[in-house]
Amino acid sequence: MCSPLSRYKAPVLGILLLLQSCEKPAEHTFAETPQVELDLEAIRTRGYLNALVDNNSVSYFIFRGEPMGYEYELLQRFAEDLGVELRIKIISGVEESIELLNKGEGDVIAFPLTITDERSKYIAFTKPLFTTTQVLVQKRDTINNLIRLHADLIGKEIHVMKGSSFKDRLQRLSQEIGGQI
Repeated sequence: MCSPLSRYKAPVLGILLLLQSCEKPAEHTFAETPQVELDLEAIRTRGYLNALVDNNSVSYFIFRGEPMGYEYELLQRFAEDLGVELRIKIISGVEESIELLNKGEGDVIAFPLTITDERSKYIAFTKPLFTTTQVLVQKRDTINNLIRLHADLIGKEIHVMKGSSFKDRLQRLSQEIGGQI
């Protein structure tokens, strides 16, 4: 049987350590480099784990006055294994979570994030707990003019959620198919 430290050392340190970057892309407004250094033993000594979570119907939510959610349950078990208190801070987006992590106001970001090359410049990811596939959701019209192939997207205007990884995917797809989306 392995100790809690050996079980969690690699994944936790992967979450806690941030990668350095020499340049700051213009579109980012968050602190890109860590302003504090904290390891697993320091968290144990301090006595609590600060988790940055997104308030949604899967990761973390309050039901009848009780906190619940997939990431919340994982964090609870992790904190119990470490013998520390779990403290939750609800964040409103990816950039804010990276900002707070770099400022030392959080020890882990615990919500589903798409692993992108851009994000990997600023944070280190653990092994994924699950994977999903990005899909195109479209309104069916009366002439049944649905997009079936990637090339059908050339020249189309596509709307994605601000700050999401879908923008990166569409830019890569434009390069792959040789046309502007």
